Amino acid sequence: MKAVVSQVPFMVGHKNVQQFLPIDGWVPFMKMLDEDRARRVKGEKSKVMKICSLDPTEPHVFPGDKTYNFIMQYVDKDPKSTWKNQVTLRSIEYMLEYDVSSFMERISPTPLLMILSEYDTTTPTDIALECYAKVPGPKQLKIIKSDHYAAYVEKFDETSAAARDFFIANL
Repeated sequence: MKAVVSQVPFMVGHKNVQQFLPIDGWVPFMKMLDEDRARRVKGEKSKVMKICSLDPTEPHVFPGDKTYNFIMQYVDKDPKSTWKNQVTLRSIEYMLEYDVSSFMERISPTPLLMILSEYDTTTPTDIALECYAKVPGPKQLKIIKSDHYAAYVEKFDETSAAARDFFIANL
């Protein structure tokens, strides 16, 4: 590996999900996953949950209208889309276990560019900054003044130029 660029990364699953949930939501959330695990042990299929919703009271994984609108703009444009707004609870359980934080210091001496969004509620900035701090270097940090999805749309020219320039300098 000659260079690494990480853009609005999902870094530590359990911390990420904890930031999504209301403060009193963790215990019921874990109970729901425990019940799903018990169903699977009996040979039953994992239940599903919506990935996103405009209704904050409806159970779903990624909160907020920005997530919903970002995903649905592509689904709505494709009349042949078979995408379903659902994910298995087992997949959410796997997401909770995802954690790259212990590997961050191993990136060096490979140069790293991390591109973060200042107002990111999908892959929270504070979690990514904690991981970035673990990398001894060489490293660069680019923070765009936007939300998560702008890195792929409104700020795409800025983020792709930063990645291109980083690769040119390091490859």
